[in-house]
Amino acid sequence: MQSNKIITGVIVVFIIAALGFAIYYFVGGSSTGDVSIPGPSATDTPEMIASRDFLVVLGKFQNISLSTSTLDDRVFNSLIDESVTLPQEPLGRSNPFAPIGNEVGTTSIRR
Repeated sequence: MQSNKIITGVIVVFIIAALGFAIYYFVGGSSTGDVSIPGPSATDTPEMIASRDFLVVLGKFQNISLSTSTLDDRVFNSLIDESVTLPQEPLGRSNPFAPIGNEVGTTSIRR
């Protein structure tokens, strides 16, 4: 008797989930900001598919607005550039992976 209640509960949860998915899919599945581009067909080249994917991503950036109030902030404008210029250092060997003693201009043949 206990297993019948569990099976009935699982079936009820499954039906509720299926109804919720159907309502979401058919009624509220897309918002006004979404970009709708048809999916790839059998004749599409990889370049066409990549272009379509790029357009979808680009369409998502249309509604972004950036605030420049940080650039007008008093604390931001009081920042000081404390960068350090590095002194010129001498260059190392022309081929750092060559065995030591085999510098440019010298050749040695091992047999």
